[in-house]
Amino acid sequence: MTTQPAAAHKSLDIREEAIPLPSRDDGYATVMLVGTTGAGKTTVLRQLIGSDRFPPTSTSRTTTSDIEIVTADGLFSAIVTFMDEREVKDEIEKCLYNACRVAVAERRDSRIASALLSPPDQRFRLSYPLGRWEPTGASAQGRLADVSESTLSDYEITSEAERELNQKRLEDFVSRIKTITLSVMQQTDAAGSTLADARGAGERDAWMALFAETLETDRGLHALASDILSEVRDRFDGVETGDLTLDENDWPLAWQYQSPDRDDFLTEVRWFSGNHSGQFGKLLTPLVNGVRVRGPFAPADTRLQTDRKLVILDGEGLGHRAQTATSIRSEITDRFSQTDVILLVDNAQQPMLAAPQELVKAAGSTGYAGKLAFAFTHFENVIGDDLYSIEDREDRVRNPGRDAVETMRSIVGDDIAEDLLERVNGYAFFLESMDKSTAQLPSHSIGELRRLLDTIVEAAQPEAIATAKIRLSSRDLDMAISDAIARFHEPWQGWLHGRHTDYPKEHWTRVKALTLRLTIGSNGYDSLRPVDDLRSRLQEGVSRWLNRQAMVLDDDVTPEKWLEALTVIRRRVYEPLQNMAEQRIARRNAMAWERAYDYSGPGSSFRRADEIETVYRRAAPAIGFDKSADAQELLNLVYAAIQTAAEEVEGRLD
Repeated sequence: MTTQPAAAHKSLDIREEAIPLPSRDDGYATVMLVGTTGAGKTTVLRQLIGSDRFPPTSTSRTTTSDIEIVTADGLFSAIVTFMDEREVKDEIEKCLYNACRVAVAERRDSRIASALLSPPDQRFRLSYPLGRWEPTGASAQGRLADVSESTLSDYEITSEAERELNQKRLEDFVSRIKTITLSVMQQTDAAGSTLADARGAGERDAWMALFAETLETDRGLHALASDILSEVRDRFDGVETGDLTLDENDWPLAWQYQSPDRDDFLTEVRWFSGNHSGQFGKLLTPLVNGVRVRGPFAPADTRLQTDRKLVILDGEGLGHRAQTATSIRSEITDRFSQTDVILLVDNAQQPMLAAPQELVKAAGSTGYAGKLAFAFTHFENVIGDDLYSIEDREDRVRNPGRDAVETMRSIVGDDIAEDLLERVNGYAFFLESMDKSTAQLPSHSIGELRRLLDTIVEAAQPEAIATAKIRLSSRDLDMAISDAIARFHEPWQGWLHGRHTDYPKEHWTRVKALTLRLTIGSNGYDSLRPVDDLRSRLQEGVSRWLNRQAMVLDDDVTPEKWLEALTVIRRRVYEPLQNMAEQRIARRNAMAWERAYDYSGPGSSFRRADEIETVYRRAAPAIGFDKSADAQELLNLVYAAIQTAAEEVEGRLD
């Protein structure tokens, strides 16, 4: 066990230091899997590496951290990194708020325990480290029915004695939740009208809002959160293998392990990535923010094996709700440049909903449309009396993608839209029955997977920087930036203040979680990602403006070279725009974010929202005729980013 300073490390840096990701220069091809929750990303990944145990799959949200796989000869190696201690405590507090809210109207212990252990968004499930709710008298045979048919060893299964101890702890937690809830209800009633007197949804909502604000300052709740955090931390003591690295406060930073044996390796890694109910009470999966493994992984079918080694990147799903699909996480877009293929995994039965469309738009506006490919799962369920052939079924799935590209044409520009249409038409793969073992896969799926692997390998070629002497007129650039800023603020007016019908007000616990993440150095929380939102809107504005204002200076520049040069400019402005958004929203406002997080008690949610809006107005000010110093600074930074990118292709901005 080793110790390192907490603030000096980021999880990605820790993983990179332990197991560096190779590139095409090392003979590797890199594919990044992205898609909505439940689309089947992890199932596709398992087919590509020939694994039926790792990563885990489920009918609900399973992948909640980055998963990075390097295929290589030699030992199996793993590096696992963990969430910051403050993040974990914040997640525990949100689980407690949820449980107390349920306890207001529901006194059954089982229902309160369910609210504590399994939050609605399924992102941080306390049942994994704390165990299942198993009241006295529950059938042991029934509890173990799902385990008996599994491949779990006795070493992996939570023992009867451990389950009984977990249940006693949970009963104590539930009892304390009920006591806290009753006390806070009495305080809330004393401050105004009682819940019993509330008439209609409006009065009840007002009472619940006051209850939540009173609960936020309750000492008993914070003491319980600390006790649960300590209990969760103790689960690391059960890790008997590998090397655990701690920070200066003895909180786990990372875990490393090596083994020559595949089964042994997957058994140990599963403590940090598993979701089997037979291991509930031992699993550390919710605390993990990244898993990187390296070893001789390969598809089980020789027809799917390739000479070129692969780097496969997977991560948390994009989400489903249209109002959350305003930008793609920078953890994804930052990797566009390192990736040979951006594989959008989507459900063929409901293809190209809001979040996949946002991914396609992001790839296009950042200049990476040419890396997009589409894997449509559940293709076996695309049936109908009007579908005569496989081609008919494929067209039925492609059509929503084509329609989506047409709707975003005015945002990304005509040249990008044409590139995206080409990718939808020529780089789509249709996969059937992917949940079966490779030996049971239909021949159609084998053929499509083979074609997909060939595409990934062929994409791993050196990229030449296209140059074309072009002139970019700055005319209308201010207007494009102004429009981008207005589009940035629009959804936040809804999420913070409820002033937009398309973007409902976010619950205060999620907004508070956002302030914590910005305080500790992240760019956002879940779908609330102000840094990425600002960069995305500016990137789209620049991309759209480029189509209108680029003129050729040399007569011998072909249309193809001209478009390639614009693609390079789109790619090169990404990093300075991202850095600018991070600096203006997050880094220079660290004290404001900390202040917003510290607000508590009655009215705190409104004060927090106002504080955040002040940050946004300063970071992304309106661009008018009388420009403020902040507005002029933002304009100068965008101009400089475009100028530098244009010079790289022998162009200029006038």
